[in-house]
Amino acid sequence: MIGVMVLHAGLYGPVADAYPMESRGAGIYFAHAFAVLSVNVFVIISGYFSIKLRIASILSFLWTIVYWRLITIIFWRAFYGVLPDSIAGYLPFAQISMGGKNFSFQGWFIGAYIGLMVLSPALNMYSDTMDTRQLGIYCLAFFAAEVVFDWLIPSLTIWGGGYTPFAFVGLYFMGRYMARPDSLDFQLRVSLPCFFAVCLLGGGTMALASLYGNSMPILRNKLMFCSLGYTTPLTLIGSFLIVMIIKHLNFYSKFINWLAGSAFAVYLFHGGMPFFKKKSLDYFGRYESMKYFGTIMLFILGTYFVAVIIDQGRRGMYSLLVKHCNIGEKRK
Repeated sequence: MIGVMVLHAGLYGPVADAYPMESRGAGIYFAHAFAVLSVNVFVIISGYFSIKLRIASILSFLWTIVYWRLITIIFWRAFYGVLPDSIAGYLPFAQISMGGKNFSFQGWFIGAYIGLMVLSPALNMYSDTMDTRQLGIYCLAFFAAEVVFDWLIPSLTIWGGGYTPFAFVGLYFMGRYMARPDSLDFQLRVSLPCFFAVCLLGGGTMALASLYGNSMPILRNKLMFCSLGYTTPLTLIGSFLIVMIIKHLNFYSKFINWLAGSAFAVYLFHGGMPFFKKKSLDYFGRYESMKYFGTIMLFILGTYFVAVIIDQGRRGMYSLLVKHCNIGEKRK
């Protein structure tokens, strides 16, 4: 989720490009090349462990959305003195209009992930009917079609640039494939250098695009075309490699798991709070190069921890709900 926050902090795009590249440092683009993998990695990991569509998990997901909608409204009232302009603004999945300003609370990700959750029982059953080789071939065919018809020659809207449940299906199957003990596997001495090479290539193309963007807009567009997006070859390969690295690290930490339990809450928190991107972009004019980058990362980490602390209320109330209503497995 930190990767998603890095993307949303405005490290690239028209606003960021208003500041000279030399004042930001090329390292920002390499950070973006890593951060753009975050959504794909989240979905692949969902497939790796497989989504279990139970009443408890559905209620947990919906309760998180309701809880953070209320937190968002309270925040806006406390700091901006406004409330939703209509009753619809209090509904969990509606767009909020407050003080005459509209913004989408849940973003595209929630809708796409709910679609994936609905499809998950069928996806699990279908993947179980294939052996590892067949599942691997299916994944290759899926991503080959995605790269051609969504990235190289955009002609089918079903993938939607990686923003649709259908695009998530391929990533989910990739996770199911990687969970197989006899799937394609690379040791860390191979996967780590390959991963860094992907990040260097992606970051390098974005840095060149920014450097020559004003004088050569056509070149800029072509370079950005190669590195940005969830369905580009670099992003798909990088996502596969980073999950493989995580798989081999075999690292366990209660603290990390505690933080991960509020990852979705962090997404909702930073997405619903207008100060996040505004404050991030303010740093462009105040700091330079690595000083900016270090400051923005501290700001992102601080926002993450604030969201985790606030989310303990949601997790505690959900635990009580599970305990007293006996709705099944307790899942935070």
